[in-house]
Amino acid sequence: MDVEEFRHQPPWEDYEEALLAKGFTPCFEANQAPLPITCCACGTTSVYLVLSNGTTTIGFLVCPPCGRWIGRAIADQTMGAQP
Repeated sequence: MDVEEFRHQPPWEDYEEALLAKGFTPCFEANQAPLPITCCACGTTSVYLVLSNGTTTIGFLVCPPCGRWIGRAIADQTMGAQP
């Protein structure tokens, strides 16, 4: 991934589709239950998603009703994420 794709945040559906096309797949982290974080715009509890392509793992908080999202790379690949 390059920095240019983060210059403008696309709608979550478009970004998720692009990541899936690049070979990222959803992962599930055993024994991980993030704190409930509410969306700043609508107050709905966000959903925590993890995607990995086997080399890079990325975690996201997504608000399904309004589509806002934030994401970051997860540095520790031994967290227990399973495809």
